[in-house]
Order: sequence, then C-alpha cells, then structure tokens
Amino acid sequence: MKELIIKNFGPLDDVCLHLKRINLLIGPQSSGKSCILKIASFCAWTEKMIELYQDAEKYLGQQAIENNLICFHHLQGYANQESFFSFETDTMKFSFSFENNTFDFKWKEGRWNYQRSKIAYILAERNVLSVVPNWYEVSFSNSNIRYFLAEWQNVRNYIKTKSLNILNTGVAYHYNEHLNADKIILENAVEIDFQNASSGLQSVVPLCSMISYVYQGVFNSAMSSLQSQKPNIKLILELQARHPQGKTGIQFPDKDFFVVDNAEIQKVLNSFMNYQHSDIYLEEPEENLFPETQVDLVNWIVRMQNTNKQHSLFVATHSPYIMSAFNNLVQLGEVINEHPEKAAPISRILPADCAVEFDQLSAYSLTDGHVDDILDQDLRLISPSLLDTASDKISEVFSQLLEI
Repeated sequence: MKELIIKNFGPLDDVCLHLKRINLLIGPQSSGKSCILKIASFCAWTEKMIELYQDAEKYLGQQAIENNLICFHHLQGYANQESFFSFETDTMKFSFSFENNTFDFKWKEGRWNYQRSKIAYILAERNVLSVVPNWYEVSFSNSNIRYFLAEWQNVRNYIKTKSLNILNTGVAYHYNEHLNADKIILENAVEIDFQNASSGLQSVVPLCSMISYVYQGVFNSAMSSLQSQKPNIKLILELQARHPQGKTGIQFPDKDFFVVDNAEIQKVLNSFMNYQHSDIYLEEPEENLFPETQVDLVNWIVRMQNTNKQHSLFVATHSPYIMSAFNNLVQLGEVINEHPEKAAPISRILPADCAVEFDQLSAYSLTDGHVDDILDQDLRLISPSLLDTASDKISEVFSQLLEI
C-alpha cells in the first residue's frame, strides 16, 4: 500500500490517501482532484527515478520540484509557504516542505524490491490531438501535454499495423503511417479524419489507444533491457556493495558493454531496467461520453488491467456513472468469490475478467479541501448513499415542484 499526504496546496487543505491497485476520486469541478492526481503521478515518477539513479537530492531538490511538478503539471500559483506533501511506499518515504524548500528522505526495507513501472498521465486535454491536427509541428514547453503527445507517437507506432476497436461504438481507430494521419473507420467501412469525428470519439479514441499501449503495447514491443540500456553506475556500485560475492565485470561509461555474473545483482537489475507493470493516472474518463458508454469504458479498462501484471489505475472523475460502474465490478468480484460454482450464469451478466477485488480498491470523495473514504466495509462496496446523492437532489426538486 502507498500513502500520499498533501497539505495546503491549491484548493487542498489536508488530504491523506491510501493507494491500492484501483483508486477512485470523485468530486465537483475545481475541488482539487487533478491536483491530487498530478502530485500522485509525480511522486510515483520520483520514486522510480530515485531508485534508478540512487540520488534523492537530484529529484527532490527545490529545482526538481519546480521543473518536474509545478511547471510540468501547470501548477504555478498553487503552492504557498504552508504547502507540504509526503509519499510513502515499501521502498522509500519522502516529503517536501515549501516553507523552506527542503525535503526529508529515507529508504525502507523494500528498497531493492522495487519493480519498474511505466507511468502514464492521461490528461483531460487529450482532445488536443484533434484540436491541433499538426501538433507534431508545434513547439510545446516541457509539460504533461508535451509528454502526452510524445507518447501518442509511440501509440501510433504500436497501432499502425492494425486497427483498434473502440469499445462498443462500432468504430475503430487506425494510424495511416503513409499519410501521417489518424483515421476513424466507421461501421460502413468509411474512413474519416480523426479531426472530423464526434467530440466523444475525439476524447475516447486517445484514451483507449493510450491505455491499450500502456497496458499491453510497451510489453509487446522491444522493451528497455540490459542489452540496450546501461544501468546507472551509482546503482551498480550500490548493488556491488550489497552483494560483494561474485564478479560483475562492469566496464562503463568508457566501455560500451558490461557483464553481470552475480545472480542476485542480475535479478535486481532486471526488475529495475525492464518494465514490470504500468501505472495509469487518468483524468475525467467520462469526458463527452454517454452514460452507457462510460460503463462500457470502465468494463474495458478493468479487463485491460486484469492481466498477470500488477498494473495500477488512479481515476479522477465527476461522474457517478463511472463510480457505479466500478461498484458493479466490485460486486461481480464478491459474487465470484462467494459462488464460484455459478460461473456460467454470472458470465451472462458480466465477464469474469472484469471483476474488481474490494481489498484492492480505494475510493474517496473530495469536498472543501478534504477527502472522505467512501468505501462501505460492511457492504464491501462504494457507499451507495454517495452515488445516489445527485439523483436524490434532482428528485427532491422535482417533488417540491409537484407539491406547488
């Protein structure tokens, strides 16, 4: 489990979240959901870089925070003298105080059990791909938008030899490499430019394509490996000190090769240098989508996540439909666990590979700068009362009008 604490940052007053494999955050607009998502993504990335380069100061110093968090995620003006965040995992714990621009850091017992992750931040502005069709010719500053566009080219290369069916919409996405153009294939086999597609498709096509690439493509393509990517010398020296037995035979940076004879060092290097799983941070999956399509999207994402890899997902949403769809999948998991003998009738309602384990889920609501845990431990579901709040308010107004 991971713990994230944020204090006095933008609209956030005092937030504490315990993160698991699937993490859900719901709240009104401008409440700070994206702030939490961005800081969580930054912390996961920082953990990875500290592990790979064994250098906390380089990635937690004042300039690193300014460049990699504030500027990268467009959070200028959000921090003040009382701002603070901390992040704790099995590998390390670190915090940063904006009052004096200092950080604290310590290694945990799981330091060498780190499993390298592919981190993807899927931003709400993903329809920039359709709004700016010549995005590859535009110069962007170092930011999450620039990162997303760079990743989009990787997505294109992954999909260029095939088409990706988009949920149950009856359409598919295809990248035409010859024309350097994104295409939408309609049900009647008519092909149109992505820029001419509906607003819903302009939002969901990049979303589904990116998730497909991050959860599958990066593992099917040529991965970073010990043969193609030299590990950082600081990491090697730390491992040699930890495992002095055996001969590593490392000669770099002057030489272009190295040999690892020590099995323990080789095992750690493999988990550090090769992607072991992916972590997705997703803003507003419901963007421009009909409620039924939102449900289809949730089912599809969870199916993609439920492989033999320990992928994780962190979703920030306004939509009770998204939360209800996840609740159905939690209930599916509970029914499968309690009645495995009823697999056939269960599968006629929802596929078993969509199931979500309650113990691997966290869910929070965000209001007035604070988060509330909205998991009902007795029902083992997301609290139904929260999901019905909007409908209850609408019904109450309707009833009042009837009484006039």
